[in-house]
Amino acid sequence: MSVSESCKAESVTLLVNQHVPKAKLSRQQDTELTFTLPFENVDTFPGLFAELDSRSDLGIANYGVSMTTLEDVFLRLEAEAEVDLAVTGPALWRQQFSAVAWLHMVNILSLFLVFVAAALVLSLVTGNVQIHSSEREFQPIYLLKRNQAPRKYATSLLVQNSSGSDISGFIHSLESQDLQVELMKQSDYMAVAPHSAAITVTRSSKGFGYSVAFNSTTVHSLPMVVNVLSNALLRGLNSTARIRTWTKPFDYQIPDTTSYVMIYIEAIIL
Repeated sequence: MSVSESCKAESVTLLVNQHVPKAKLSRQQDTELTFTLPFENVDTFPGLFAELDSRSDLGIANYGVSMTTLEDVFLRLEAEAEVDLAVTGPALWRQQFSAVAWLHMVNILSLFLVFVAAALVLSLVTGNVQIHSSEREFQPIYLLKRNQAPRKYATSLLVQNSSGSDISGFIHSLESQDLQVELMKQSDYMAVAPHSAAITVTRSSKGFGYSVAFNSTTVHSLPMVVNVLSNALLRGLNSTARIRTWTKPFDYQIPDTTSYVMIYIEAIIL
């Protein structure tokens, strides 16, 4: 914290210790005081900051908070080694060796954690750790319900009648699924784009034919419209049953040899 010349370090230290008893004044200069606060008392920091803001009489110009870096730890260990000038010979060598060994151990531990995390991610990607996907029922989430206001990522179901016959029964079967149906007057789908799905009805000597068009930018839009069409045809047969479909991704796993080779390459890179 930055302080004025009239600031008394003892008063500021007393205030800080009232909120954080384990706080230590680690550095004091003419216009700067530095305190070390233990992270275990982080819940007491808000009260300390509030009182620092309200005590203008202490001569505190401004203050800030930062985390201790690895460089600060190294400098502190180095400073502690330099202060104990009376230590010489094997004792001094052991103290210096311990400080350097501690820093190397921290670096090695950090690299090990990075390697473990990267290996886990790679295993998930390659399938070495297999993830089982849950089943999900197809719902017409990209189609508007009847009397529903337009919303993002949902449209009405387009129907193009190219049969030359009355298809009001088919339209009713679609609308009975609580779907908003729109009859196309154009012959080109692009003229009314964008839409999530469309059904074209044709007729030949063998009877009615149905073809579907779907928007490839919406996930599972094809099976969704096929399921809608299937239920419409089923209801056209005066059936009260309903066809339900689910999606269940296949569980796939890359051979172990391939996974081990990729992990070995990653280990070399790290």
